Amino acid sequence: MNRAVVAFLSLASPAVALAERQPPLELTASAEIEEAKALNAGIDRISGIVTPCVEKGGDPETCLCQNAADLAALRGAYQAAVAKHPAWRGRVLFFSNAERSYSWNISMPGLERALSDCR
Repeated sequence: MNRAVVAFLSLASPAVALAERQPPLELTASAEIEEAKALNAGIDRISGIVTPCVEKGGDPETCLCQNAADLAALRGAYQAAVAKHPAWRGRVLFFSNAERSYSWNISMPGLERALSDCR
């Protein structure tokens, strides 16, 4: 995970700490995995924008919050995901590809906090 993603999600360390007390919610249904992958793709897009800013010495929160259109899209994807899957709120999601050769984690509390910090 690159530094910007870590910085992005670490903005929510108290919420993340609470989520980490629970085991990750493992997604196994293919439809849920595809939805989580789409959410993760949004995080990756934001990270690709924030990383160069942070590497140039920018404050992670400032770098994140100056990308209003991308944040709005990610916020919408997050809100749709938790509306459809209420059990995802406040949890760390774990999912992998069919071959289980790659796996991902999404800290939903970390994502929620980072998105709410940029209103």
